[in-house]
Amino acid sequence: MLGQLANIDLFMFPLLRRRHLEDVDCFPCCCENAAGSIARVSITLTSGKNWRCTCAGSTGLRQEDHVGTGNGGLLRFLVLSQFLAQTLGYSQRGSAEDHAALIRAKYTGYNTLVRPVTNLSDPVRISFGIVLILIISVNERDQVFKSNLWYRLGWNDPQLAWNPSEYGNIQKITMPADKVWTPDIVLLNNADGKYGVSYKSNAVIYSGGDVIWLPPTIYRSTCEINVVYFPFDTQTCKMRFKSWTWNAQEVVLESFEDPNLVDLSDYTESGTWDIIEAVGHPFYYYTDKQPRMEMVYHFVIRRRPLFYVVNLLIPTCLITFLTVLVFYLPTDSGEKVALSISISVTLVFFLLLVSKILPPSKDLPLMSRYLLFAFIMNFISVLVTVCVIHMHYRSPKTDHAPPRFIQFLFFTLLPTVLLMKRPKRYHRMNQFSLRSFSVVSGLHRKSNSPQRSPHRRSTAFFQDEELLNCPEAGSPRIRSPNNLELPLNIARSESMTSDLLNPTPEETEQKSLVFDALDIITDAYKKRDYVRLIEEDWKWVASVIDRGLLWIFFIITSAGSVGILMNEQELFEYVRRVR
Repeated sequence: MLGQLANIDLFMFPLLRRRHLEDVDCFPCCCENAAGSIARVSITLTSGKNWRCTCAGSTGLRQEDHVGTGNGGLLRFLVLSQFLAQTLGYSQRGSAEDHAALIRAKYTGYNTLVRPVTNLSDPVRISFGIVLILIISVNERDQVFKSNLWYRLGWNDPQLAWNPSEYGNIQKITMPADKVWTPDIVLLNNADGKYGVSYKSNAVIYSGGDVIWLPPTIYRSTCEINVVYFPFDTQTCKMRFKSWTWNAQEVVLESFEDPNLVDLSDYTESGTWDIIEAVGHPFYYYTDKQPRMEMVYHFVIRRRPLFYVVNLLIPTCLITFLTVLVFYLPTDSGEKVALSISISVTLVFFLLLVSKILPPSKDLPLMSRYLLFAFIMNFISVLVTVCVIHMHYRSPKTDHAPPRFIQFLFFTLLPTVLLMKRPKRYHRMNQFSLRSFSVVSGLHRKSNSPQRSPHRRSTAFFQDEELLNCPEAGSPRIRSPNNLELPLNIARSESMTSDLLNPTPEETEQKSLVFDALDIITDAYKKRDYVRLIEEDWKWVASVIDRGLLWIFFIITSAGSVGILMNEQELFEYVRRVR
């Protein structure tokens, strides 16, 4: 604790009145004339009652130890500190009269319009720098970079120099900026017409004529936004400062401290942008045969993409992959086209949202490219889904049976590649032609062919050998020796067959009517089974197409997503942020 008090700052305590010094028994003789000859005084508390006074002045270094009595040692030490702070403070800062006299002397005849040089041919050298406080916002659509910063301006004004010894050793004064000459530094690429600073703070003037001015301001500067890799983009915004009226032969801008860097010591991190680089450099050029000079600052900032990834990119990716699931829905559900249209509406909404954020540009943003890719894939899915639905509902009433090459492609080749297997009930196809009824038809003709009823239906339909028949599921069957399949209720036993060989005329007529009815029933069954078989074939073709499109769209969507989103050059590069 004693060591910490060894270098105590004398100006930390309030000044005491003169009567408080009566509590001190004695003062070091070396400090009696402190106001006149002492340049540096330090008091060290060596114990709870004792202290040491060290004085360095024109007469050299003097040191004395003092012993306190009772409990008043620390009090005497503090009182002495207040006394020295009071006397030395006035010796360094002067009195109010000295301050008023200095201001009257300096501003009598001073003109703020006169350039502060002794020779008009000499330029005024301005030390210029900026201190970035905060990146307020970057408006991509308006291409505006809004920032909060300070100017750091310094120059020498010979008219404001003085001798401190003539004015109570006053080393510096503070004056309003309107009372001194200030350079007309403006931001050339401002976006709102505010060229100068928003608040003119006081200027600090030192005895040698040096003027320091630190005005704060909020600027809206133009910034060319490159939206190609949004939301993984890196932007470079420039700020151009120059004297509005003075040329490079009259005012020269120099770096305040570091010739290349922007001061970021007071910078508050932005929640949206990281500063990668902040540098400045002078730029010389000629206008109307006069040399001009600018200070150009480059701010390389990189967007923090987490907000846009969570709220825009991930939902878009998930919606894009929903397009693949359209081909997994069964066609009979009737929701394939409805799902595709719903996805299209959602993608259009996200596309409009991105267009509201980003400015119109000759370059297509990464996010817009991905949304466009997803929209095109969804549009194609709607087209092929309509074709698949049309194929799914084909029938012999409107279309013919699948050709042989379609049967080979969709019944043999593609199911093997896509690991599909047709259900067994579709594999066993029983030919149901006139040959299947040769026994019954022969008996019919042999019994009494001329006396057939005129109502008997023609069997020309049964002469088509390509007609195929599938038995009705769950219907009991009896197979004849000649591969005849009949419903159980119309099957004939062997005894009945023997009676058919020698029928009577009445039986012949009755049996003729029975066979006519049998022909009609058989014809209806064959037509129904034929239509059902062709429909099932086309449904199987549509199912194979759906499965193939599912894998094709999954591969294309995955490859397109990776190819577009991973195309950003700096996505996987580590970039060190400037603090």
